[in-house]
Amino acid sequence: MTRAGVTEKDIGKVVALGPELFGCSITKTLDVNVKYFLSLGIRVRQLGQMIADFPKLLRYKVDLLYPKYRYLRRTMVRPLQDLIEFPRFFSYSLEERIIPRHKIMVENRVNFKLRYMLACTDEEFNERVADKVERRRRFESSRTDDALSDSQTAEGTLGEGRE
Repeated sequence: MTRAGVTEKDIGKVVALGPELFGCSITKTLDVNVKYFLSLGIRVRQLGQMIADFPKLLRYKVDLLYPKYRYLRRTMVRPLQDLIEFPRFFSYSLEERIIPRHKIMVENRVNFKLRYMLACTDEEFNERVADKVERRRRFESSRTDDALSDSQTAEGTLGEGRE
């Protein structure tokens, strides 16, 4: 655990949240996963915090992690920091949750932190999208109203000098 960046203070938390880690092979599972996460550019200290927050992270097979990571970075164009802040991203189904929700966000031109995108029911997610779309509509409407008001004021000022 300490080689993976978990502080002595957090080891108890990791054991409490993920006692199944004791049954994992150090060389076949834990070391492989630690090396994979470090290869992504995650620093040891950051990885330790990710593990403390979500110990199950070390149990996933790299073959399942890679497509999700690739989708996050290439298709969603999200920074590595998003993954560091929300390591539970890897616990969600790529095909059944991540891709469909990302498509909805793109179609509606909205963006959420990964936590707000994934860690909710479909109903809550749809409400968040609708709320954000409505807020954007009101904002754009107020900007349009302001622009019209400004142009009418400018026309009135220009028109006064012509008479």
